[in-house]
Amino acid sequence: MSPHPSEVFLSHSSVDRSIADEVADFLRRHGIPVWYSPTEIRGAQQWHDEIGDALKRCDWFVVLLSPNSVVSPWVKRELMFALKEQRYADRIIPVLIE
Repeated sequence: MSPHPSEVFLSHSSVDRSIADEVADFLRRHGIPVWYSPTEIRGAQQWHDEIGDALKRCDWFVVLLSPNSVVSPWVKRELMFALKEQRYADRIIPVLIE
């Protein structure tokens, strides 16, 4: 397994979107592909299916930790999925934003 990500899943609370936008932009500017829901899910797509597909495809997981994200059911679900997946072993990066 390469130490360099082929794609990073960015988990965040929608309340923290402005900070998540900055993190996604920063990673992309440094050549790191990012799956970030506001830019990847369009219109009427089944967002839960899109999130599931991305979690199965990505090989790194970044979670933005804030008071908002720790109470978000979606962030909890995404993190629980990543914690159970062997390919995310040692590839979950918590980022404290508040």
